[in-house]
Amino acid sequence: MAHTEESVETTSDFVNFNNGDVQAESLEMVDVRGFLADSTKLKDFITCRNCKQEFDHEAHKPFLLPCLDAICKSCTQDISTLEKQGLECDECHGIHICFQNGDLSLQVDSTREIASAILRLMKGDSSLICEMCTNHKTASHRCLDCSLFICVECVKLHSVIKPFKSHTVSEIKGLLSEEKNCMSLFRKTIHCPVNGHDNETLKMYCLDSACMKPVCVLCCITTHKEHKYCNIAEVGKENKTKIEYILKNVASKVDQAQKSVTELQDINDKCLLDSQRLQNEIKARFSEAKKALELREKTLCEVVASQVNVKQKCIKKEKKKLTSFINSCKQACYYGNISPKLNDHQSFLAIGNSIQLQLENLERQVIEKQVSTDIMKFSPKPSDACFTTSINSFGKILVTKVNPTKSKVVVTSSVCDQGEELQFQIQLYSSTGIPIIDENVGVHLKNRGKILKSVHCSIGTPSSTFTGKWVPDEPLQLSWIVVSNGIELETLEGMIEVKATETQQDIRNDFYCDNLTNSQRLQEERCCVCMDTPTKPKQLRKCGHIFCKECIEQCFNYKPACPICGTIYGKVTGDQPLGTMSIRTNGSRLQGFNDSSGTIILTYFFNDGLQGEEHPNPRTVYKGIRLSGYLPNNKKGRLIAKLLNVAFSRRLVFTIGWSRTTGHDGVTWNAIHHKTSMEGGPARFGYPDPTYLDRVLEELEAKGVTEESADDPEEYKEFSREIRY
Repeated sequence: MAHTEESVETTSDFVNFNNGDVQAESLEMVDVRGFLADSTKLKDFITCRNCKQEFDHEAHKPFLLPCLDAICKSCTQDISTLEKQGLECDECHGIHICFQNGDLSLQVDSTREIASAILRLMKGDSSLICEMCTNHKTASHRCLDCSLFICVECVKLHSVIKPFKSHTVSEIKGLLSEEKNCMSLFRKTIHCPVNGHDNETLKMYCLDSACMKPVCVLCCITTHKEHKYCNIAEVGKENKTKIEYILKNVASKVDQAQKSVTELQDINDKCLLDSQRLQNEIKARFSEAKKALELREKTLCEVVASQVNVKQKCIKKEKKKLTSFINSCKQACYYGNISPKLNDHQSFLAIGNSIQLQLENLERQVIEKQVSTDIMKFSPKPSDACFTTSINSFGKILVTKVNPTKSKVVVTSSVCDQGEELQFQIQLYSSTGIPIIDENVGVHLKNRGKILKSVHCSIGTPSSTFTGKWVPDEPLQLSWIVVSNGIELETLEGMIEVKATETQQDIRNDFYCDNLTNSQRLQEERCCVCMDTPTKPKQLRKCGHIFCKECIEQCFNYKPACPICGTIYGKVTGDQPLGTMSIRTNGSRLQGFNDSSGTIILTYFFNDGLQGEEHPNPRTVYKGIRLSGYLPNNKKGRLIAKLLNVAFSRRLVFTIGWSRTTGHDGVTWNAIHHKTSMEGGPARFGYPDPTYLDRVLEELEAKGVTEESADDPEEYKEFSREIRY
């Protein structure tokens, strides 16, 4: 069936989808009379797919293709002329071999040949030639006994020649009105091709495996007498039954395919709706950005105009002042030149003092412009390169092939103890049931709607299961949801409860010495917290300082560090708000680090948000930031990058503080200094700075972040993705 294309209408700015309109037809058994009555289907059936000409019994004789479509004799000749072996079918889109060893390998399509002749007869433009005589006259009748089309003269011969007098001869037009006779119009009696058997028709079928072909009665009693055979009608009936059975199976396949077409249409409609929704969201987002840019443009232009206006007023004032001075000088010079010539000595002496006083006054004046030449320049921050990067990252389209309803997740336990490993096993499938193995999969762990942790899930080989692991370090309740290619998959979600355990006290016991080493010292020692003799004294294992058990426990609840010397015990965590850290490298070397292979770039990003209970002003807004830091890509630089990743995971790199620049609470550095410029030296927070790497290692160590403490790969996974340390 020919496919038509129609355009699905969308709003003017939306992408158009082309929808192949497949008619919903069920496959039925063909009624011959109905087939002949439907001239449109009949004409399509007898038309060559290649040249679009109707079949006939000469130049456009039909040849059957393996897909049961057909091409005409003329087209096969064109294929042979082009020295091709076959052609691509327009209906099934398969490649069909038409020639083998230079010979046409297709058989004549008798069904279409008969159908084309019937259509011509029905239209009254028959070109059937008499098959009995050699006069090539148009046939007007059919002898049903001879199975031949005959002309008027041959009809007369049938009425006078004795062997033909008993034959049934009918006019072709009359036969066309009778379905049974219409179908037998072009059926011919096939005679045996064996010499001497010319008058015998093929009535039997040889069943021998070497033969399997129609034979006549004489063949059955001669050359095939040792073979099994049966009436050809029985074989034809059996073959017809097989084909009818297969036809029913094919019909059911068509119903299945039609159902799939309907589902595809539903998918196409959903794609259109999703496209409209997403494009509306994109337009709204960029409309806000355009307004913000236009407002910024207007503000900057107004600042420039204001600066120029102030400068022009100063210039006008200075110009007026200088013009007055010039006029005064001209007047004094003119008057000073003409007065001695017009006055005598006595008269000139009377005005000479005034002239001298004015000239001396003018002479003392400094002739310098009081308006400075300012340099005004537009500083594009971020730079053009960063601006392009920012624009390119201003929103992105996320796509996943996952069908959540066909996918499943197994969590080792919905209730676990603090410090107990949780494992997520995720199997993702598309809507067609194909396993998804090539997407970026993870799990978002949330508390009150905010993402606390993103667990990356990797896939094993050759398994199709994504696996992610997470070890909770504090008791809490949280929700989880599977994420694929950045899209949260609804229905693939659940809850986890983390219970507190006694292990925290066990861990703290490792901080203390088993036995106090010096009883004399114990008597002299005082707890620096309560300033009294230690009660149930505990001596710290690393630094040896002694405290009351209750005092040091309270201190450790605040910060796991010695109150006297600051020695860190365990992992310190900060109050850094929710944000992201990314690590990448480039080939540019920083000044003073010729041993590096380039630069490590650390990028931090924080959105605006609400302060938590641990921050200075809970439930009030803080301003987010985007900052970058730079490190040399050498051994020490890579170590610092790894430790900074650990510090970021422990919420130590940033905190919330008051900004004198914005006048608001915002995200600020937390005493771990970064080089935010690649050049300019320490004054501009850049390089060269020979002692910077050592200083930042000391700052990290002060917060308990050392190479020895960086023992959890989850704390430096961003580093591991980019850099092999």
